[in-house]
Amino acid sequence: MGGTGVGKSTFISKLFMYDFLRQQLNTYLTRIGTQEVNLYRFEYKRNSTVYLVDTPGFDDSYRTDYEVLQEIASFLKVSFQDGVKLNGIIYLHRISDNRLQGSAIRCMNMFRKIVGGGTVYQNIILATTMWESVDPTVGTRREIDLVNHSSFWSKLKQEGCQIRRHQNTKTAAMELVSFFIKERTDKVVLSLQEDLVTKNKELADTAAGKEARDRLAEEVENQRRELKNIKAQLQEALKGRSKDIASALHEERRHSRAKAKKLQKDYATFSEDMRRGFEEASKRQEVKIMALTRGIKTVKREKSRIDKKLIPPSNPFKSTSWSRQTATAAFNLLMVTIMMVVGLRSPKALGLRISVITSGKVQGF
Repeated sequence: MGGTGVGKSTFISKLFMYDFLRQQLNTYLTRIGTQEVNLYRFEYKRNSTVYLVDTPGFDDSYRTDYEVLQEIASFLKVSFQDGVKLNGIIYLHRISDNRLQGSAIRCMNMFRKIVGGGTVYQNIILATTMWESVDPTVGTRREIDLVNHSSFWSKLKQEGCQIRRHQNTKTAAMELVSFFIKERTDKVVLSLQEDLVTKNKELADTAAGKEARDRLAEEVENQRRELKNIKAQLQEALKGRSKDIASALHEERRHSRAKAKKLQKDYATFSEDMRRGFEEASKRQEVKIMALTRGIKTVKREKSRIDKKLIPPSNPFKSTSWSRQTATAAFNLLMVTIMMVVGLRSPKALGLRISVITSGKVQGF
């Protein structure tokens, strides 16, 4: 998780085995951005597959915070209902930002509302990215500021979060993922999941939903102040007979009024819009998770059949290296065929599924 442009998709692309697939995926994801929750899987070790969940950022320029929340919440609800629990969360933040922006603090506030409290924070990594873009001394100073900031990472560290650096390499990415495989193997349930599934709350009535409503109310008030400021500037321009400036301000006021009107409407219909959007997003997630589950079962069954056929049971250790390599190569081809039949449509999904080369015991998300 993390804000828009912090390197979430780049982080995921580093975990792919082949350089050309890693480069193609990174180029594609960087170009389109993360617009919805997406699942990515890769082989951590033999018979150990890791699933990563890529989420859109809350400071998106083209989507409201409550629209992004609908997308994330729908995945968390549907996956939890299907018995899937998270091993943990990696939250990314750009170390290249020269100051702690308001958007970053708002993202962190929403993150805390989603997570809740308790021991969940012991399964969370707060990682800084883009160290290659800053002087190490400057980056270290910013990192200290982030950790000591009361509205950012200070309380989270006290509650058990790990503070790490992601150096934009496959090794660095694997080290972060390994934390959940080797050190924190327990599963976690987020506060938002408890509210939506166990307590059967409406999304608008959860802590995260209320946070989204408060942000929308703040936007309404900010737009009202902006419109008032434009009106004052326009009056001054008319007094000074500045026709060009007045004309530009008239146009700006028109756009500001339209935006204010939309925000007021969104706020008035917040609960209903949240409920309807959440239901639609949940339906999309159900289809996605059903396809994922079906694919996992099929791949496990086929891999088991291939291993039994290619490795003689009478002497399983004879020519084991050659047999396993052959099994993996055959399985790669079979994997492509299976995943193309499972129901993939987008280029992103196709590129992802082709790059998966094995499936076994699921170690976690």
